[in-house]
This record gives sequence, C-alpha cells and structure tokens, in this order.
Amino acid sequence: MRYILIAVAVIVLPLSAFAQEAYSVNGFKCNKTKNTVLCEGSFPGVKGTFGAIGTYSVIVTYELDKKDYQYNSAEGCLVVGDQRKQELTSTNRNGKSKTFKSPRAAMDFCNVSG
Repeated sequence: MRYILIAVAVIVLPLSAFAQEAYSVNGFKCNKTKNTVLCEGSFPGVKGTFGAIGTYSVIVTYELDKKDYQYNSAEGCLVVGDQRKQELTSTNRNGKSKTFKSPRAAMDFCNVSG
C-alpha cells in the first residue's frame, strides 16, 4: 500500500506545481479554463486593447515611445518601464505602486507584496 501512495504523490506533485491563479486587476481581465489563460486589457495612457493567450499564465507586453508595458497574469502585476528615466514602476495586484531602478526589484515587489 505504501508504494501505491508514493507513486501517486510523484505523479500529482509535479502537476500541482503548475496550478496558478490568473488575476484580473490593473486594467486586465483574465479567464482561466483548465490550463489555458486568456487576458485582455489596456495599459495606462495607451489607446487600444491588448491581449494574450497561453498555458498556465501569460505576460502581455507592449513598447511605445521609450516606454515598456508588461502585465503578468500569474502575479496580477503591471510594470511600466521608462527608458528615458531608466526606472520601472510596479503596481501589484492590491493596487500598491512603487518605482525601482532594477528590473529584479520591480518584479520582486509584485511577488512578495501581492
């Protein structure tokens, strides 16, 4: 009996590692069906609607006039990078915003403060 439980745990654990939420915040609406995620929305100050479809999570990106926009469905995180000022502004899924000089710090803010 113990061998059967171990085999089930080995099969189930890796599959559960991919289970993620798809957050609908920061101007984006996301739907998740089984493993497929579809997100649509708009970036602040940018005309038009943007979207992406993917497996488990999506990242919607856009670049215009030395500004980079990125929405991450798994974190509900919106990051706007300004190449002129060399800074990034992250907005987490709770609506809190903070400006950073480092891309890693901008993403970490969303990962731990959401």
